[in-house]
Amino acid sequence: NPFYSTNNDLILRLLLKNNQVWMTTKSGRIIIKDNNGNIRELDLSANGNEITAISEDGSGNTWILQRKAKNTLIRISPDFAVKEYPVLKNPESSFLTLETDSNGELYIGGHGAYSYLYKYNPSGDSLENLSVMVRGLKKKSFEITDMAFSNSGKMVLGSSEGLWEIKGNTLERIDLGEMNIESVSALCFDKQERIWFVNSSGLILLSGKQITVFNNYDGLPSTTITPRNIAIDENNTIWIGTNLGMASGTI
Repeated sequence: NPFYSTNNDLILRLLLKNNQVWMTTKSGRIIIKDNNGNIRELDLSANGNEITAISEDGSGNTWILQRKAKNTLIRISPDFAVKEYPVLKNPESSFLTLETDSNGELYIGGHGAYSYLYKYNPSGDSLENLSVMVRGLKKKSFEITDMAFSNSGKMVLGSSEGLWEIKGNTLERIDLGEMNIESVSALCFDKQERIWFVNSSGLILLSGKQITVFNNYDGLPSTTITPRNIAIDENNTIWIGTNLGMASGTI
């Protein structure tokens, strides 16, 4: 039997939290199912539709991005109180993805050369713009599509134009050669701090300066990998979601 069945809706994102599975949907609902089979539903469809991202911070708050005219950042407190943080006044800015680091701090990736990265400040209950000047861009627009944090504290951004690493107050391009101008739709670190990422070529492993490409000839059902849809578990198994099904492998 399926873990959860839905009619005329799509489950978009999953979050494992306190022996619960939180499932976001295209219609703007969040389904919460615990280990005992109890189900709770949060219906946010009156405010917007699909919920495209979900993460938990170090204080137990759940954060989501919900699509309206622009994506809206929403916090769901442990008592299920809901608060919205609309896109800031910069007309170029738009929230696209979110992630928490090992300290439970929330980062939000966005669109625009001066509005691509924000951090939530709990003391001021506000968003801080961390975007610094981006040098050497080849395309007219710049946006963050995914983020990853290593065990040693490295922060790498997947973007509309390759990979970038935050180093202090600077943003440095990670040289991928001919792949520098390709959009990265997903990335993660493994335990060896190698970077696994996705672009139009398929699944890519970056180990030092060596690049290895995995595609359908290596067992992927498809090289069309859905955004922010790779993960590595504690057993060193990588999971990849494609438009033709899930793939996995030991790394």
